Amino acid sequence: MKVLHIFSGYGGGISSFIRNQASTISEEFLFDVMSFTDYPDDFKAIIARNGGRCFTMPRKATVGYYGMAKWVYVEIKKNKPYDRVVCHIDGHYSILFRFICRLQGLKDFIIHAHKAGDDKGSKGFRSRMMRHVDRLINNLVSTSKASCSAKASDFIFGTRDKVTHIPNSIDFERFQHGRTLRNELGIGPDEFVIGSIARFYYQKNHPFMIEILKELKERQLPFKMVFAGEGESRQKIEDLVKENELEDYVHFLGRIDRVEDVFETIDLLLLPSFYEGLPTVVVEAQGTCTPVLLSDTITREVDCGLNLLTYLPIDCSGKWVENILSIMENSKISKKLGAQTLHQALHQNGFTNESSSLIYEGFLRGEIREYVIGEKIMRTEA
Repeated sequence: MKVLHIFSGYGGGISSFIRNQASTISEEFLFDVMSFTDYPDDFKAIIARNGGRCFTMPRKATVGYYGMAKWVYVEIKKNKPYDRVVCHIDGHYSILFRFICRLQGLKDFIIHAHKAGDDKGSKGFRSRMMRHVDRLINNLVSTSKASCSAKASDFIFGTRDKVTHIPNSIDFERFQHGRTLRNELGIGPDEFVIGSIARFYYQKNHPFMIEILKELKERQLPFKMVFAGEGESRQKIEDLVKENELEDYVHFLGRIDRVEDVFETIDLLLLPSFYEGLPTVVVEAQGTCTPVLLSDTITREVDCGLNLLTYLPIDCSGKWVENILSIMENSKISKKLGAQTLHQALHQNGFTNESSSLIYEGFLRGEIREYVIGEKIMRTEA
């Protein structure tokens, strides 16, 4: 079965999802990918595993709307037939791709939902109207619907009915072999290390984390904070660190390929996001037995029942500080769950690559039309 994935660009949750599926899915499936960015060699190798190819679309700003559309049309024509087209770009942006696929006789067009909120958090009338329009488009253009969580389904489709929820998964074995960065960063073995693994963007709510660090500093607690990631607001956060004289407490790691090393380094993960579809980083944290403080806006579907997640409101940094203090006091007995227990919990909820791929294979074959994360028995249609 030949599948074309269309997405905005490499370097985020969507490309990680495609990477993980391509690395595990059976040889029956060939993935081609098409986005606006280049791809690292290791990603290309994974896509090529079953004979797939990576295509880089020209940007509208460079060649114009017609030039971009013509390029997509020609490339799809050269490389079809495709049994399924999975579009990870939703709303009015997806219309062009759906139209071209129809012209090429490609009938099966899947919209895959990944987000559960507006990128800038806009709640104005125009934003609300566009969201309603985009939901209508998503339901009209898609022949099947996929999503990473119930909240993402609500946001992108306005419904959870007839949606297959595909868990964001991880290579569990990879996360059992991290190496600590404490020596490289000059962090002592007894210092409590807090981590953030997220792009610097509005959604991730980095300024709130700075408020937490300010309170920890005022209490004269022995802690360090590591920020892993890049993004448009990184400079703003670095400026806030300087303004609040937190330089001695904070390390900026930039983009990290071996994220397992960050988990081997930290004692606690923070994720005070305004919204998330289903954050893979929280799955990774549970795979490494790392406790997480996360905002109560994030879906509970990501919780594997290991008592590692604490959901908190993002209207009061003091509550987060109190929970950090509690975890610090019990840090000596943290990370005590064994690998077998962790793997079993993730696998049962579909968060390992192997279990997620089984669901995805059934969805792509048309055997699964609805699936809720955590279900033990998949609902199927003949």
